[in-house]
Amino acid sequence: MTTTLVPVRLDRLAAMFPHQVARTSELYRLGVPGKLVSSWREALPGVVLLTGNRPTRAGFLRAALRYAEPNAVITGYDALQLHGIPIPGLDGTVHLLVPFANPRLTPVRSLHVDRLRVLPKWTMSRGFPVASVARATLDAARRTRGPTELATLLHLACGQGGVPPAELWAELDESPQRGRPAVREALNKLPLKVADIQQARARRIVALAELPPPTWRRRITSDGRQLLGIADAWWDQVALAWLWLVNRRPEGPDPLANAGVHVVRTPVEQLAEAPEAVAEELRMAYSLARLSPRPGVIAS
Repeated sequence: MTTTLVPVRLDRLAAMFPHQVARTSELYRLGVPGKLVSSWREALPGVVLLTGNRPTRAGFLRAALRYAEPNAVITGYDALQLHGIPIPGLDGTVHLLVPFANPRLTPVRSLHVDRLRVLPKWTMSRGFPVASVARATLDAARRTRGPTELATLLHLACGQGGVPPAELWAELDESPQRGRPAVREALNKLPLKVADIQQARARRIVALAELPPPTWRRRITSDGRQLLGIADAWWDQVALAWLWLVNRRPEGPDPLANAGVHVVRTPVEQLAEAPEAVAEELRMAYSLARLSPRPGVIAS
């Protein structure tokens, strides 16, 4: 008995492949004509972009994950940028971590793949699976082109990514051997206080939320100069205050809210543990504040 292949309707492909990235083998199984498949741009061997356009960085990352699936994780410079850390140094090469059990891949110039028996801890950031900030920093560090670039990377990871040097040391002790002496030497040269870690984590969350940069540590007063509170971060144009709570939420009247200020309160541990969730809360609060009349408060 012969099975008849019924071609899929082309207008349904977008729903089947929401990121517009597909394996050619999948398309052939769906009955898409080979002539059409070959007309789409091949981002990586056997992986095409259904748009036909040149891939954006995000599009190429999606293609790389499909090429290396299953369970591939982005690390290095791309992971740091997806974490919201403005790290320069992208050279066009995507760095992935994949399980050792995955099929071996044909080497591709624009893709660097590390095969591991056990994948490190990872999280989702901006819709992509990414290694932790510490692991991504060390993977990027091993690919730097000299001591100056390495030192800059580590300073940015600590000063803007909010990763404590102690966390880098711990990750280094558990990570592969390649490049360890140079990284250890650079870590030894880091100042004991690279940056205020809490503010560095907050900067990363602001970047994730794609909000304008705030001013930091501002006293908020009424028109009569009565102190209403101190904002750890302040967006003056929309009167949005962000406070980091060391203890439980305060009880009783809230002078800032009573004055019409939009306030986001975040337990300080969530700056490290839930950056995506905090970024979404900030994004929503900023949108709401933009739609509200600005209260007559003063920041100094």
